[in-house]
Amino acid sequence: MFFSKILVVSRLNGALEFLELGDRLSHNVDTENVVLPSMRRKTHSNPSSWKTIINSVSHDQFPCHSRRAHSKTISVLATYKDLVVSGSYDNLLKVFRPQTGVCLFTLRGHSTPVTALTTERDVGAISGCDDGEIRLWSLVSGESNRFSSVHSASIEAIVCTYSRIASLDISEKLCIWDRFTRRCLQCLSQFRGGCLGLTSMLNNTAVCVGR
Repeated sequence: MFFSKILVVSRLNGALEFLELGDRLSHNVDTENVVLPSMRRKTHSNPSSWKTIINSVSHDQFPCHSRRAHSKTISVLATYKDLVVSGSYDNLLKVFRPQTGVCLFTLRGHSTPVTALTTERDVGAISGCDDGEIRLWSLVSGESNRFSSVHSASIEAIVCTYSRIASLDISEKLCIWDRFTRRCLQCLSQFRGGCLGLTSMLNNTAVCVGR
């Protein structure tokens, strides 16, 4: 993921790398195939995946801060103001300052792998895990509030609007929550053709992506 002019790379071994790209990111390329100018000679003209880009980045070309962030694979990444938040199969979330790669604090509360994460400037972070639990975190104090147990399957996606939070689990159950009280307002499970993904729009609207 990109954070300003920093490329944040998560590795399968739980490591995070913060690569300082400076002004070397080209603005004259297809946004679906972002390529760094100094790496063109090392990649195909139309790279088919981020893997070809990431593997072409050397620490000699770009200043890098590398950290062993988690003991297991990192499953989710998100940004919050000037911070980066990571979630992992080790049940933990961690908060980093991308300019230095320093871990500011660790968020403990989930008892199963973290599977979904979103952030909101006025809220903090909202995470979901493999057993269906959802938590809202303060990224100032590190404290969390647990949502009521409504989901019984792994959380696949979470989105947040001004007053509502929507969560989707792998059984395709969609729940709508009041952001301020954390009370579940409605649950939907009868999707014609199924629901595979979730995104938010303005005016408290959530868009569900079908099969």
